[in-house]
Amino acid sequence: MGIIDRSGAETLICDERAESIIDAIKSPDTLGGSAMLKLAKRLPNMSSRQKIIPLVSRLPVSYWQDGASFEEKDTADKKLTDASFEGVTLTAEELAAIVLIPENCLDDAETNLWEHILPLISDALGAEIDRAILWGFNGTGGIIQSASAAGNAIVRGSDLYGELLGKSGILSLIEGSGYIPNGYIAKIRARSYFRRIRNNTGKQLFRKNPRVDSGYSLDGVPVHFSANGVLENGDALIVGGDFKQLLYSIRQDVSIKLLDQATVKDDSTGTLYHLAQQDMVGIRVKMRIAWAIPNPVNRIGNRYPFAVLKEAEGASGFKVLFKFDDETTTQAYARLSDGDLAELWVTL
Repeated sequence: MGIIDRSGAETLICDERAESIIDAIKSPDTLGGSAMLKLAKRLPNMSSRQKIIPLVSRLPVSYWQDGASFEEKDTADKKLTDASFEGVTLTAEELAAIVLIPENCLDDAETNLWEHILPLISDALGAEIDRAILWGFNGTGGIIQSASAAGNAIVRGSDLYGELLGKSGILSLIEGSGYIPNGYIAKIRARSYFRRIRNNTGKQLFRKNPRVDSGYSLDGVPVHFSANGVLENGDALIVGGDFKQLLYSIRQDVSIKLLDQATVKDDSTGTLYHLAQQDMVGIRVKMRIAWAIPNPVNRIGNRYPFAVLKEAEGASGFKVLFKFDDETTTQAYARLSDGDLAELWVTL
């Protein structure tokens, strides 16, 4: 953990070069950095660290009355049925950060530094929430891992349209689980893939829709492009599903505390900061939140409310095929096996 010194806040300190502040934060709300929470269903705030949600684990069935005549049907035995329930536990986890700033740096800033730092911290909280929900946290698998385990994952090939909307595409996988998708989250570069999908006449199949904030939709459902970076380093290109099944609850909303007498330790370096002695102030931001995907039983069968379109390992969307059909290959290339033709896919 570092501190915000003059070099880190020079554009906010009075300087002839800086006439205005450009605020790039698009969503000023507390959880503006989280794409997942914008789509998920929020439950009432938790009153304790854990909350149990009743979940249907077996559905009742009904029966027609048997009998060859109305008289027999009138007196036939009614068959029994049952239902069972289990509980899904929401456990609140704490997310926090501390930012330190020298007091002189605050005094010399032309504007209120905190007003510009707090939205950035809020976005960082939202991004970490998305990371935990999508990729997993504290030993619990996220949506991407769970969708893959449920068979709801496709590796991108040469037919992006079919992989999205075809009979074996991610939309069909979600519907085959008994859910109707109501949202998609994608890498920003997926926009370029959408623009390249054209019909036989060269017309774009996915054109920008002015009625959709992100500009793109799949089967009428908006696609949200994640700008917080949580999808960029993984193989998931697009995650879609019924986000009403993603539940979250707040145990403690974002709280802010000003520190000016504390001693703060940087765990990464072991450095101790004595705020009073070093004329520094700190701001501590924390929140406690819980989330779960109960995935109740339905009458369709195998189920999971999300599906993932993954990129091939190392792929960036452009492929060049080299075929070696003679004995003149250079040392830069190797055959798959002696005497066989070799194909090498090179990703750019």
